[in-house]
This record gives sequence, C-alpha cells and structure tokens, in this order.
Amino acid sequence: MHDASYLIDQGEGFRTEFKETLRFDKRKGEVSKEMERVVMKTIVAFLNAKGGTLLIGVNDKGEIVGLEEDYKTLPKKNRDGFENHLNMLIKTMIGLAFTKYVGIKFSAIRTGGSANAEGGEKEVCLVSVGESHRPAYLHNGRDKEDFFVRVGNSTQPFSMSETEEYIKTRWSSV
Repeated sequence: MHDASYLIDQGEGFRTEFKETLRFDKRKGEVSKEMERVVMKTIVAFLNAKGGTLLIGVNDKGEIVGLEEDYKTLPKKNRDGFENHLNMLIKTMIGLAFTKYVGIKFSAIRTGGSANAEGGEKEVCLVSVGESHRPAYLHNGRDKEDFFVRVGNSTQPFSMSETEEYIKTRWSSV
C-alpha cells in the first residue's frame, strides 16, 4: 500500500477515493448516518471491483482536513474510538465475513502554514480494501441490500439485472 501523501498527490481514481469525514456532516454541523452510509458504499464498491484505498480526512480537492471533527463525535474521542466505530459499521452494514478484506491505518500528515500561521499535523485514515471472493452488499436497514461497484473514479449503484450480470462475469463460480 502507498503512503497517504503519495495517494493524495495522485488524486482520486478507480482505486482511490477521498472522504472528508466518516460521520460528521460539516454543512449541517451534526453526526449523519448518511455520511457513514456513503463511506460504506465506497468500501462495498471496492470489494466488488479490484479493491482500493479510501482516505478519510481528505476532501475532494485533495486538501487534508483531518479527523478531529469525527473524533469529537465518538464516545472514545481518538483514533482508537474512530477505528472501533469504523469496524462496527463494516460488520453491521456490510458483514463480518468482509472485515478480513479491510485494513485500517492512520497517518499524520504535515500541513503547510501561511505566513501568520504555523503548519501542523493532521491525521487521516487509510482504509485499504481488498478484492472480495464473493459479492458484497450494503444493508440499508430495511431488510434490503444494495449493490455497488467502482466504475472509473466513482461508486455506482447497480440494478438487479445489472447486478446479476456483473456477478456472473465477475465471480463465475458463484
């Protein structure tokens, strides 16, 4: 796996995605289950494609925003609490069987300062996702499952017929 700075410099693509936060909606100023769902969609899409790396704490422009806002929302307000929460989301929204394909690590990245401000370090979370041996679905809480795949540099939902065809060609032994 590449280091965070290298991946950020390369930008988003088929195997790399940036998310500003895991759960804190900066626009609304509150915790959002929808933000968590968007992160889980990306993980499912990587599982169903060729794997990839999700960087949390980096916005779409490649600017490092860090994890502080997310940390503040957790009972344990640090990287350990963040990792525990992320693992719990993966287990409940994707499934325990898929946790073996997901690695979580943290990286402190130096951010530049301006003439009046000192630069500092901000933490980002690198979620490395391997290629799954079988289809992965996102549980949407209503006894339904959604199927996502990485297409180019975006995560795309598939219809039932598209999902069936994709599974036939991707996992021919399923």
